[in-house]
Amino acid sequence: MNRAAFFDIDGTLIKSQIIFDFPRHLHSAGMFEERHILNILKIIAEYELNLLTYRVAGTQILNIYAQALKNQKQSEIQAQSTIFTEHHIKKKYPYTDELITLLKKHTTLIALSASPSEPVHALKKYLPFTHIYATELETKRGIYTGKIKNNLLEKNSKQQAQLKISKKLNIDLKNSFAFGDSDADIEYLAMVGHPIALNPNHHLNAIAEQNNWSIYTKKDPLMTKIKQILKDSPKHI
Repeated sequence: MNRAAFFDIDGTLIKSQIIFDFPRHLHSAGMFEERHILNILKIIAEYELNLLTYRVAGTQILNIYAQALKNQKQSEIQAQSTIFTEHHIKKKYPYTDELITLLKKHTTLIALSASPSEPVHALKKYLPFTHIYATELETKRGIYTGKIKNNLLEKNSKQQAQLKISKKLNIDLKNSFAFGDSDADIEYLAMVGHPIALNPNHHLNAIAEQNNWSIYTKKDPLMTKIKQILKDSPKHI
């Protein structure tokens, strides 16, 4: 059997949120109306005041995002995603490159991101994931309809993607890693033998403490922990 490392990207590998930043990029490119930006900023403010959970806030923003792109060409958003990620990758954490390089040698790297699929897939140029699952918008003949086709913020959606790819690749979840930073990641973190709450929000931090999961921030010796787990774990073929 094989070993995998499952990653949420925002807040774990990159110290920012694509779903917050990409609409601003599109707005600057004249492809996202200001009224939609203002609605997103309102939701972010409510989340920061703990009036909304991460999952609720993120879902509301994704719905605004989908409506804002209605009748636009997917190819144009993909092109903007390439431009956006050239700058967005510069927000990666100091440990990101070392962590990805190490785990690539020992695991299959899999992204489970609730952010829009176009910018997430564009990040593959910098983060060598073998498989990527992200939130998809519905399109017809290459044009966005204004609807969400597959929302990875829905409860258990990341876990379902995790189980699907694990079956396909013969992955041993008990010997695999999962990294997440929010309460939207709890379900798939719970499925692996090495769940790691990385820069967790307070909801995930509480669950991680309850379940005795590893908790790390950018100041903690994360790499030391990962290397020790890899050293102690049985090798898979």
